[in-house]
Amino acid sequence: MLRLFTGPDHSLSLPDDEALAAEHLALAEGATINRHLRMGADGWAEAAELTLDEGLPFSAELDAFTASFLAQLDGSVPVGEVLDAFAREHNAPPDRVRASGVRIARELLELGMAVPASGAGT
Repeated sequence: MLRLFTGPDHSLSLPDDEALAAEHLALAEGATINRHLRMGADGWAEAAELTLDEGLPFSAELDAFTASFLAQLDGSVPVGEVLDAFAREHNAPPDRVRASGVRIARELLELGMAVPASGAGT
């Protein structure tokens, strides 16, 4: 629960996106990513949901690419390196991937869904 209060503080302590990209972040303990197929107008599409049942319950619908990125946030490498590897794997523009990914990582940090790797169990 403490992460709900410390996440915004930690986010604000990072002066810019490059500082956040240098952070080792992990999804909070108890976070789950469930992938499923959903029927839409264009047929079946992969979708996912990020949930956290510990503390204040939280869930968010994700697209397959975002779910894949978040599944790699285990705290072992900086967020920026995860994003750079993700861009290479998907043959996507690195600058766009990094800008979007850092924004997502910051939002999750502020919501308590991601934590600095040293506090992954908090």
